[in-house]
Amino acid sequence: MRVIAGSAKGTRLKAPGGLKTRPTSSRVKEAFFNIVGQRILDTTFLDLFSGSGAMGIEALSRGSAQAVFIEKDRVCAKIITENLARCRMLDRSVILTRDAHLALSLLSRKKCKFEIVYIDPPYHYPGIFDLVSQLEKDQLLVTGSLVGLERDSRSDEKWSRFSSFSLAQRKKYGKTQLILFEYIT
Repeated sequence: MRVIAGSAKGTRLKAPGGLKTRPTSSRVKEAFFNIVGQRILDTTFLDLFSGSGAMGIEALSRGSAQAVFIEKDRVCAKIITENLARCRMLDRSVILTRDAHLALSLLSRKKCKFEIVYIDPPYHYPGIFDLVSQLEKDQLLVTGSLVGLERDSRSDEKWSRFSSFSLAQRKKYGKTQLILFEYIT
């Protein structure tokens, strides 16, 4: 696994072993960042269910000002730290080793705002709708924020319940479905 573009292009990233994580494929990562394009510049990026930290590191490499990584697994969090050090990005990063919902509440209390969010939970994570709702409820987004979500390609979840989000794109890449929303309120 490597950083695809930007200041850390080509840097090899360490990935957790075993079945703890399902790394985002290069194809999905490339598609997401092609859609985001120049909007990544000088943003604050939120990487939820970070795994190795590859998405947040890619964001930083492409010009994001800061990235927050949320990963409850301590082994994965240690790997994120190692990968950030390898890319010389620790000074622009925050790693929260805790449950996603608790971490979002903490970020809300600190009045954090994110222009771009990437959520890559286990495909059958039961709290996905609550998590997206919490981003809005806890006021973690700004008007125009982009939220990328990775799901199983067979998933037919109905996202119309979120009137504050506009579905910008929904595309399948093999076993993965990339869903992109824009926060419109």
